[in-house]
Amino acid sequence: MLDTTKHACWAGLLLGIACGLALPISAAGQSVENEPRLAARYHVESGTNRGYLIVKAEMPVGSYIYGIYQSEESPCSKIEIGQSKQFKVLGKFKADKKAKVVAKDPVFESRLEKYYDVVQFYVPIELTDQVDPAKIKPVVRFTGQICSDEGYCIPIQGKTMAVKFMGFFQRQANESSLRQKKIRK
Repeated sequence: MLDTTKHACWAGLLLGIACGLALPISAAGQSVENEPRLAARYHVESGTNRGYLIVKAEMPVGSYIYGIYQSEESPCSKIEIGQSKQFKVLGKFKADKKAKVVAKDPVFESRLEKYYDVVQFYVPIELTDQVDPAKIKPVVRFTGQICSDEGYCIPIQGKTMAVKFMGFFQRQANESSLRQKKIRK
């Protein structure tokens, strides 16, 4: 069973399909536009059992995906993480950049968030004690749609990705913690 981001935006996805917002299909059955390139990875902070799981989406020029937290009437992207006894998710996904916001979309008649080019959604994770980070095999599933500025969309139905361990990272001390260390000396 997969944990979800706890939002119901399927009405928007279904409305988008019902409104004919699907990309044209070639004679060979292939979509004319490319799907987004999706990849998932995780990193762990050195000396701790905490890190980040990251889902990266790269869209073709002029294409976008919807945000992951929108109203129930709006289309959205959905990221699900397979349950595991080896780690737990410590919060909600956040994007690494601001979305382009449409105050009131003419089709969905609601506020929409769109991500163009490249976006990375990240969430903090915590590994269980005594787990080798390189041996964890998380699975992520992405559901949503990729749309073009011309108004065509392709549904993405539960694209599953293996999540790769990309190693350890060192947290860099911020300026205020450096000042505190100097004061304590």
